[in-house]
Amino acid sequence: MDLDQPISYRGYALNTVEIQSGDGKRRGCLVEEADFGTVMGVGYTEKRAQGDGNDASDVYLSARQVHLRGFIYGETRADAFDRLQDLVSALSPTGAYAASPSQKGYLPLTFDTPTQNFEDFGTGWRQLQVFARPRAQPAFRIRRDTGAGGNHLKGGAIEWSADLECKDPRIYLRAPVWTYFNGSESGRLPNRGDYPAPVDILIDIAAGAAASGSIRFQIGLADLTITVPSSANHRILRYSASLGGILTLEENAVEALRMDLLTLDSNANRPLVRPGGDDYIIGKAGSFVITGNGIDTGSRLMHNEAFA
Repeated sequence: MDLDQPISYRGYALNTVEIQSGDGKRRGCLVEEADFGTVMGVGYTEKRAQGDGNDASDVYLSARQVHLRGFIYGETRADAFDRLQDLVSALSPTGAYAASPSQKGYLPLTFDTPTQNFEDFGTGWRQLQVFARPRAQPAFRIRRDTGAGGNHLKGGAIEWSADLECKDPRIYLRAPVWTYFNGSESGRLPNRGDYPAPVDILIDIAAGAAASGSIRFQIGLADLTITVPSSANHRILRYSASLGGILTLEENAVEALRMDLLTLDSNANRPLVRPGGDDYIIGKAGSFVITGNGIDTGSRLMHNEAFA
């Protein structure tokens, strides 16, 4: 996270300060310190019986904790306190949840970092995000020597800090990668990051043809088949690896969990794009037509390239 670049959460500019011409007063919010915490590896370990050392299982990353500290600046004391209230509102856990219950309040915290990898990032910047939810409302300190007392019109500064949690520890590129498909085809999914990126699938089935059958997805090490039941209605099937490998079917504006339509053909059942990219193959069986009466052109694979 480059602290000379904008940082944003829920539309609030956490790292943007204006300097007034003439008197040089500041107004806005500034991040002075960002701590991305220790992401623990979680796995089973136990003392080995009748031998030295431990037995160990596979290991996965736990949640990421993000700690931010900074200052609110106002051109008057009243302006500083108004801006503080805006910050508290933006970094409220319940406010984040209310803004997106489907994401449980884990919303994008966006920032940029510089890079010398001009081959993949021609601008020299990685535009990044983590999906974070505040763990508590921001803490703040009112100090007389930073403008909390004295002349009201001299402006003021208020120190604040906030703790956020990312249940998904990955750091993602903000630009999504959408790969459209219409039928049986193959290609390659990119990942300029250094960590496997989960892939979501959207299948848009047009109304009118009562098309049925199945679609098989082979993505990297994953191999799964989604069955499309017969119906004359418009249907949307959504598979989400990022949400843990769930499949839903939307029909007549009602979305329902339909894990019975999902068949996993390998142990690596959640599609992930490994660093450097992965090949994919899509195969279909049944009465699908490419457009009009079957798989619609809006059907696609979706992922964000990821870093550890």
